Amino acid sequence: MFLEILSLLRYSLVLLFGILVSASFSGIRYGKKNCAIFGLFFTADAFLQLALDLAYGYKIVFVLYPLLTHIPLVLILVLIYSKPFSQSVLAVSSAYLCCQLCNWLSEIPALLNLPEYVSDIVYILAIAVFFPIIMRFVAPPVSKLMSKPRKVIICLSIVPVFYYIFDYAATVYTDLLYSGNRVVAQLAPFMLCMSYLIFCVVYFKQYEESEQIETKNKLM
Repeated sequence: MFLEILSLLRYSLVLLFGILVSASFSGIRYGKKNCAIFGLFFTADAFLQLALDLAYGYKIVFVLYPLLTHIPLVLILVLIYSKPFSQSVLAVSSAYLCCQLCNWLSEIPALLNLPEYVSDIVYILAIAVFFPIIMRFVAPPVSKLMSKPRKVIICLSIVPVFYYIFDYAATVYTDLLYSGNRVVAQLAPFMLCMSYLIFCVVYFKQYEESEQIETKNKLM
């Protein structure tokens, strides 16, 4: 019973962490109305995940997680808060990227052959440590970046979106990352390299356009 409660607490905190960080990255403040909206979404999504877990097992929840949580969260930001689609995708994918800090730390007990519940405890403690740090030091500058032009937002989205696609393709929908295949093992560095190169190209074009506009303004 204790193990089930611990596991439920872990995945509830993951969901809450993702929702709150995504909202903060989008520059949304937590007034009564916003707390009610995200609280309702959290409650509905948590119960839906629990129902699917009890009926079909948690593997189906992992597979459907983008449909259950990430896409609806993007739609909330777009439809309710009138945030641009590119900005909403960046916020949610960046929040997903932040979750990997906790995921990595929770893998250490498994490497040490400790019981599975230790991983859950480490994950919960990691969220308790990283959440206030992200909200205090990371969310404010990220939310300011969201006011940048659309091209800049797309440029910033390259790395988190590529990672999101890779993580689900290689660890959730398949087990390619754990298959030991050398090609798959090198896929993550390859995607990171490509993301960086694309980022450089897009950023340079944006920088050139800004320089041209500034030059024209000075001439005028």
